[in-house]
Amino acid sequence: MTAAQSNIPTRTEAKRILKVRGWTYETACRDAGGPLPVGFSHLSKVLGGFRDSERLLRLVAEIPSREFYNAK
Repeated sequence: MTAAQSNIPTRTEAKRILKVRGWTYETACRDAGGPLPVGFSHLSKVLGGFRDSERLLRLVAEIPSREFYNAK
């Protein structure tokens, strides 16, 4: 199954999603209390192309806007 068929964003799309929704790598990861259950290093390596993680790319696609997340 390809990324397009299973609705998994590409690394570039995932980076764009984070930016549009107001997140940085630092604020989105669990180290800073963000919604992603991974550390900064893993997030950085996946989005930089040094590691593969379809699960993390799916989680990035579902991330809420930072404004909404902080309002909770």
